[in-house]
Amino acid sequence: MVSAWHLNSLVTTKTHPKFSGLPLDSFRPTHSAWGLWRMDDELGTLNHLTPDRTLLTAKKIKTGIRDDRLTFNMQTSNQWDGLRHWGFADGRFYNGLTQKGILDKKSSLIGIHGTLKALKYTKQGIIGRGVLIDIVAYATRSNINYDPLGNYAWHARFSFSTTADIVKVSQQPSNPPLSPPKKPVISKSPFQYLGLESTLEILTFLWDTQIAAVTGDCPSFEAWPPSEQAMYQTLLSGFIIPIGEIFDLEQLAKECEKQQRWTFFFTGQVLNVKGGLRVRQMPPLFFRL
Repeated sequence: MVSAWHLNSLVTTKTHPKFSGLPLDSFRPTHSAWGLWRMDDELGTLNHLTPDRTLLTAKKIKTGIRDDRLTFNMQTSNQWDGLRHWGFADGRFYNGLTQKGILDKKSSLIGIHGTLKALKYTKQGIIGRGVLIDIVAYATRSNINYDPLGNYAWHARFSFSTTADIVKVSQQPSNPPLSPPKKPVISKSPFQYLGLESTLEILTFLWDTQIAAVTGDCPSFEAWPPSEQAMYQTLLSGFIIPIGEIFDLEQLAKECEKQQRWTFFFTGQVLNVKGGLRVRQMPPLFFRL
């Protein structure tokens, strides 16, 4: 159990429906937010990253220390899951785009390029206040032992007094998770990854706190295999909340621990691939404290 994290408020956002009020009508998938923004929307919760928020976040930079990352290695480097990556069981994706519509290639809606096109406020980048949840440090202090290449689900209780943050979860004791030989990972059936526990409580927190995006240093944001309440389809096709995976957070975590401050300015970019499902993180990937 991860104890509560209390963060200073930046700004509040416009009222939006609580998780308990989703879906907005009975014809839409359970827990989905289809129609909250325009039906041709391609941003989902990234709509929270307004110019005012970026300005407020930039003013929080205190030391100027920067952690830059650039890695390219298929499926073993930092990446963003596109909105076409995971749909509901009935074949529908965000705002009702169907699997057939994707396979017919008649529409490029909600391809990864759409996120870049729509992010006009941030010059085609994902920019905002990052918040590090350092599970490695917490586990060390609490004498919790876990296998960094196995299945371990964290049931986290957080208390945020701000909104539109980009949450980053550090779980790997050292080095990127797939830097050891991949065989011990891919030989398991099913695959096993660290991550947050798949629960309605976690989904409620992410939505009601108006989290803009989530990332982690593992191949999956939620523990894999998930529990009955798998979060992928709700995050990517229901809300939508972008998911970043396999981010190298080790140096960032060390600097946050040194300064005793776990918030920072984050800017990232994804590759402009029309209709893309899942793409690598485009340089630069910056964490500024």
